Amino acid sequence: MKLLYLHPIKTAVAIFLFFSISLTVRSTTLTAGDLLFTGYFSNGSTTDEFSFVLLVDISGTTVINFTDNAWLSTNVFRVGEQTVTWTYTGTLVAGREIRISGPSAGAATAILFGGSSGNTIIGACSGAMPSFATSGDQIIAYSGTVGSPTLIAGLHMNVYSTDIGQCNNTTAASWDPTCITENANYSRMPLGLSAGTSALWIGTEGVGASEQDNGRFNCTGPLLTVAQLRTAVTNSANWTVSNVAPPNMTLPTGCDYMNLNLTLPLQLLSFEGTEQERQVTLKWQTAYEENHNHFEIEKSADAIHFTKGGRVEAQGGFSYLVTNYQYQDHLPLQGANYYRLKMVATDGRFEYSSVIKVTYNNAGRTLFVSPNPAVTHVYVSTREGRFSEVIISSYTGQIVAKQKLISGYQKIDVSLLAPGQYIITVAGDAEKVTEKLMIFR
Repeated sequence: MKLLYLHPIKTAVAIFLFFSISLTVRSTTLTAGDLLFTGYFSNGSTTDEFSFVLLVDISGTTVINFTDNAWLSTNVFRVGEQTVTWTYTGTLVAGREIRISGPSAGAATAILFGGSSGNTIIGACSGAMPSFATSGDQIIAYSGTVGSPTLIAGLHMNVYSTDIGQCNNTTAASWDPTCITENANYSRMPLGLSAGTSALWIGTEGVGASEQDNGRFNCTGPLLTVAQLRTAVTNSANWTVSNVAPPNMTLPTGCDYMNLNLTLPLQLLSFEGTEQERQVTLKWQTAYEENHNHFEIEKSADAIHFTKGGRVEAQGGFSYLVTNYQYQDHLPLQGANYYRLKMVATDGRFEYSSVIKVTYNNAGRTLFVSPNPAVTHVYVSTREGRFSEVIISSYTGQIVAKQKLISGYQKIDVSLLAPGQYIITVAGDAEKVTEKLMIFR
């Protein structure tokens, strides 16, 4: 029999490479319209700014270039101006808004909007902040290299017009006319971008005075879906503009894109429940947390009256990575169970998640009591319809509550009972089934 000998160093390297490759998160490939610009300030004294909103989820390492170099009629970038490159490793969901700002042609900083303490630096910026000309300019987003770019989005803030003696008009569809000698203000519509989907021009065709130094989307909606967001943001009528220096408005816009509702320092990605043997397992994910304290799991039999069923502590601090949580309900009701999360920040603010329904069907169990422990009331349900009344008694056998069991399901008020241990019994003509019940205040 032959023995196989493995070189220890080569084997270790191979294992390392295998796990390194296996654990690599695939980066998102951005294409035209996967982000849209939501703001542009060229009149901020020494500081220029722009903001954008994501229309797709991103993960892995994302690299986006932003430049005020024009797109020429020869379908290449003009050279000589600035490009800032934003690099971010992690996950962000569609609807997140980011502002990039800095001294003209200087170092830039990226800020993620949302959270209880305001906005947070996210990712790293290299290169130089675009130096937007107050006489007209543009911002274009692309990935890849300047020689072989994948164009993602564009915002044009320049106006040429026949009413001021120029050869033709700037338009939303084509941007600046080809009869103009190419210059630092000028740009054609970048190849692959289009008005209404991935690019926007701020101006009025044939009106030279419509050129503006500053502009921002004014949150006119609806903004619940990607399609609604795209339609709203690429409509110049939904933008507020000015030539005031410094700008009399701020970036980012802070709009509630995609119903993320970032007033609470948490972004809930998903919340779901599954039936398992003798329990219901709830799982949820967050993609952003800042000073978030805990989650309270609330439960209902009718989707109207909810009681607290448990508590899960948050990871604490600040995180913009995906975090997974779960909770087991060991006493689900027979039939429909409705759950929601009460998401509580460290300062006491809270919001509720949407309500989910989990149907529990355990043939091996007859009596279901929930919540247990109880505070003010309990729900009692049975699989069979042969039980006619429910009885609560002390551990010494004294009956403290009794009522009819209607259709195998009953809500019982226990608010007047003293905290402690009890026995809950469902009884029929010739059968009784019991469970322990704990009441606390």
